[in-house]
Amino acid sequence: MKPISITMQGFGSYIQSTTIDFSSLGENPIFLITGSTGGGKTTILDAMCFALYCKATGGRRSWSSMRSTAADDALSTSVDFSFQLGDEVYRFYRSQSVYYVRGSGRRDIREEHICYRLTDGLPTDKQAQWELLVSGSETKVRDYAQRLLGLTCEQFSQVIVLPQGDFLKLLRANSNGKAEILQTLFATQMWSQITDKMKQHANTLSKEVGELYATKTALLEREEVETMEALEEKCIRNNSALCVFQTELKQLQKTVKDTLEQLNQAKELQQKIIQKKELERKQSNLYDYAPTIEEKKKLLSSAKQIEQIYPYWQNYQAAKKASIDKRTAYQTAQQVFEQAQLYQKQLEEQQENILNQKEQIVQLEKILPDLERSIQAIKRIDAQNIQQREIQEIIEKKDAKQSQIQLQINQIEERMQKGTLYLQSIDAEYQRLPEYKEQLLILQTYEQRYLTWSQIKKEHKKAKQIFDSSFAIKQEKEHIIAQKQEQVSHIQTAVLEQTAMVMAQELQENKPCPVCGSLHHPAPAVQNSSGQTDTAQLSALRKELEQLQTDYQQYLQTFSHAQAVLDEKTNQLKAALEACQEIPTDYEHLQIQIKEQKEQVQKSEALIATRKKSEERLQTLSDEQSRLKETYERKKEEIVLHQQQMAAIEASIRELNSSIQLPSGIINAEKEWNNMQRTLKQLKEKTALWDTKWMEACSQIAVEKANLEHAASAQTEAIEAEEKSKQVFTKQLETVENTLNIDITSNLEPLRISAQKIQELEDTIQDYTTQVQTIRQQLHQLTLQLQGQAEPNIASLETEYMQLQQQHDALSLKIGAQTQQLENSQKALAQLQEITSNSKATEAQYEQASRLYQLLSGGNPKKIPLQQFILGIMLDDILTYANEFFSLLSRGRYSLRRLEGSAGGNAKSGLDLEVLDGFTGAPRSIETLSGGEQFLASLSLAFGLSDVVQSYSGSVRLDSIFIDEGFGSLDQDTLDTAMKALSQIQKMGRTVGIISHVSELKNRIATQIQVHPSKNGGSSITMIKDA
Repeated sequence: MKPISITMQGFGSYIQSTTIDFSSLGENPIFLITGSTGGGKTTILDAMCFALYCKATGGRRSWSSMRSTAADDALSTSVDFSFQLGDEVYRFYRSQSVYYVRGSGRRDIREEHICYRLTDGLPTDKQAQWELLVSGSETKVRDYAQRLLGLTCEQFSQVIVLPQGDFLKLLRANSNGKAEILQTLFATQMWSQITDKMKQHANTLSKEVGELYATKTALLEREEVETMEALEEKCIRNNSALCVFQTELKQLQKTVKDTLEQLNQAKELQQKIIQKKELERKQSNLYDYAPTIEEKKKLLSSAKQIEQIYPYWQNYQAAKKASIDKRTAYQTAQQVFEQAQLYQKQLEEQQENILNQKEQIVQLEKILPDLERSIQAIKRIDAQNIQQREIQEIIEKKDAKQSQIQLQINQIEERMQKGTLYLQSIDAEYQRLPEYKEQLLILQTYEQRYLTWSQIKKEHKKAKQIFDSSFAIKQEKEHIIAQKQEQVSHIQTAVLEQTAMVMAQELQENKPCPVCGSLHHPAPAVQNSSGQTDTAQLSALRKELEQLQTDYQQYLQTFSHAQAVLDEKTNQLKAALEACQEIPTDYEHLQIQIKEQKEQVQKSEALIATRKKSEERLQTLSDEQSRLKETYERKKEEIVLHQQQMAAIEASIRELNSSIQLPSGIINAEKEWNNMQRTLKQLKEKTALWDTKWMEACSQIAVEKANLEHAASAQTEAIEAEEKSKQVFTKQLETVENTLNIDITSNLEPLRISAQKIQELEDTIQDYTTQVQTIRQQLHQLTLQLQGQAEPNIASLETEYMQLQQQHDALSLKIGAQTQQLENSQKALAQLQEITSNSKATEAQYEQASRLYQLLSGGNPKKIPLQQFILGIMLDDILTYANEFFSLLSRGRYSLRRLEGSAGGNAKSGLDLEVLDGFTGAPRSIETLSGGEQFLASLSLAFGLSDVVQSYSGSVRLDSIFIDEGFGSLDQDTLDTAMKALSQIQKMGRTVGIISHVSELKNRIATQIQVHPSKNGGSSITMIKDA
């Protein structure tokens, strides 16, 4: 895996979005990540690990501890890591942001976990195309990262990113500690799982053997026998008894069958006897119903005779009714004709009076036209007089309106003069407005200085409180560490003295000391009176001290941040105070001046804002003045026109007066004309009405005469038809059997029967006849069948059958119980035979599994469990690779090897390390190495571990390694050697990143990522590339 870029936001000390482009550092570079303590160097490695696994290096910290404490809630925490793996480029993105639930306002957290693969473009380009591989929960993306890299978070922290504080863990750890580390790195838990599964398998087989024995005992007890042979004899006895019962059952079943046949035959005979009696009863009932049937037959015959003559009777009745209707019509026509003759005579008597009225109409029609023309002339004169008065009123109104318009024109002229003066005053105020605003801006600048000073003062006070609290906590932590160091030093001295005393007891004169190699021992260590010291206690105190120091280093970042914030706020406060001292007045007077100046500006702006409206109003007045002048002239022209109309009307009236000529004696011409017109209309209506009535009377006489002649002819024809239909009906009466005494005057309607009733009579008679014939036939057949047969005794036969059936059921129950008992015994026998067979195989398997578990769990000659044995092999592989580097770094002096001896029977031994010193040829303890030598040994182990993990993972290539601190303990020569080794690692195609603030490394490694603290409490990055 080779890193390409990492982007952090709100993560650790990186508040704002910060990107590190590793690809810009060159191909397989060695680069230095440097900066002040607590500045955020290690956070870069944490961000890589966090992007992959959602945990910081070592798996110790998660979201809550990695979020920047100085970041605002609105800023999300995110890491975006791109890297190359083989020929593919991948990108892991994780973010956490705060949001508030709509409605409730509850604060909640939203997270994103995404993995992409590059499909097109360069990974650092914004236009690059990324394919989404997986998204969802943090676990889902973490699992994908583990499958992709073949490394867990802990493995990643050991072989790629070497965190601060964990660098020497693998070297210094005892066998138990190394076992835990190697189990995590190489996932050797499966060997422990194999041992556990074998133990479970052996326990399961043991349980199965016990269960088989218990089952066998339970089966024999249930069958009430002691051995399997006795159970076999029991099965034979049960089978013989079952055969006897089955023979008896077959004989009894034959007897039951014969008895059942006799019972069924007797029931059948009895059923026929009952049926014969029922038929005889039905036949008797039918004979009783015979007279009713005869009456129905007579009724049916009469109905059919009536239906035969009914059409002829119906025709006769229709002809008879038509004859009566025609006689009535003739009489009515004769009366109407006589009334028409009388009406015509009455009209002839009015004829002379009508002729006189027509003469009057002619005279009136001659007089009316002249009278009408005179009346029209009089009306026109009246209308023109009214028009003349209306025009005079209009002229007077327009004169008044014209005077009013002239007054408005004068008023508008006066308002326009005032508006012009107002616009001039606005223009003068507009010239002074910039001066007002400039003065207001100066005052507001002074106000902002006061406000800034006040805000910074509050922030400085808060920062001072935080710094004081942080300083107190820092002193407390330093005090606790000093006390813990004193305890460790005291106990460590005691342990060394105890170790020296133990070794002194084994010293022999003229034999070399294992520590110094001397053959003489003049002053061996003696027993300390303080007693024994527990090494476990020393180990526990060391772990506590390491944890306290780790916590202290982490807290130093917080303290440094608090101190930087305080310094920044102090400088800001000083600058703000100096700026306030330049203001010529105090804050209260400044507020008064600002208020007055704002009011002046607002007043001027308000006045200026009215200028446009004032101009518009002035223009409106000008337009109104022009419109009124036009209206004034137009009114003047209209008055002249109306005066001309008055003169024309007077001339027209004189002409009409000269044209009026009325007959003498007429005072009111229009009233006289209306009377004549009314009289003329009445005369015309009367004469026209008489003419109409005369024409209608003449026409009516002709029509009624024709109707009378037609009615007479129709009456004669109807009388003849009536007589003919009567003769036909009389003849038909003679052809039927007249049992009902029907004659020509009889009414057949009440005597008729409906077709449905006739059909019902026919069906009833037919059903009766059919039933009589059917019952006769059935009685005849049953009489022949029962001839010579006596009535059977059913009760006796049923009793006999029930007794036989009960015997059959009882015997069947015996056979069922015997069969069940036989089957149970046979089943139990088969189970015992199977259990006997299986138990031998299971016992053999149990013995084999038990022996194998003992071997895997340490019950072998070396007393080493399988997992511990595998870990030893893997540690040997690591040491093989590590010694290549350690030999180079120590100039051929040192190599590491594993102690295989058992430590007091401890099953977890065998993973302790010792150093083989090439100068003395003797092995040494790891603890005898100096701090710099231990660093080189740890670095060699890290390189060896990386090579072994890569070789075990197969396709996964580990192209990068990051080392966090540790170089400060190296002298100049050792540092040279370490740098040569790192260069060799680089030449092998790996990227090497070193986190350190050692100044010598800054001079040696030109390619650097420099981390700088920011004033806002965060960190920033500067990239320096090797020229």
